[in-house]
Amino acid sequence: MTPKEPSETERGLLAALADPGVSKGEIARMVGQLSPRDPFVLPDSWSKLAVDMSLAAWRRLPAIRLFLLRGMAYPCAMDDFERRVLGLFHLKASDAVDMTRAGALPFTREEGQRVFLLHLPIRTSVGPAGLYYAVREGTVRQADVFPPSD
Repeated sequence: MTPKEPSETERGLLAALADPGVSKGEIARMVGQLSPRDPFVLPDSWSKLAVDMSLAAWRRLPAIRLFLLRGMAYPCAMDDFERRVLGLFHLKASDAVDMTRAGALPFTREEGQRVFLLHLPIRTSVGPAGLYYAVREGTVRQADVFPPSD
């Protein structure tokens, strides 16, 4: 059963990412200490941070990543993924680049999956951040962002 109340961990990390007084090192430490068992129940809060243009890119990237990894349930219907994720950034799946044959991906591609890349409107030290997602049989199976932080 999924808890309906956010954990102290989730609340604390949301607050830290939104607080300009919290250092990049502290954010990295908090993200690094997350347990796979920490429940995240506020996907709308994560998605709002991800698109908050008043935040520095290094604050938005972990928010996007946590939204993708903790705020979304996979497999996910492609139309739902387009609405909930791509729509946040005004992106279209039709603009995605097929990365199925790419050697370096932010996740392990499983048999039968096609991998796509869309550039996010976030500048990082290595260029624009990329949203990678894997599709099989019309459903998104996994998604992640690269780089995961800046």
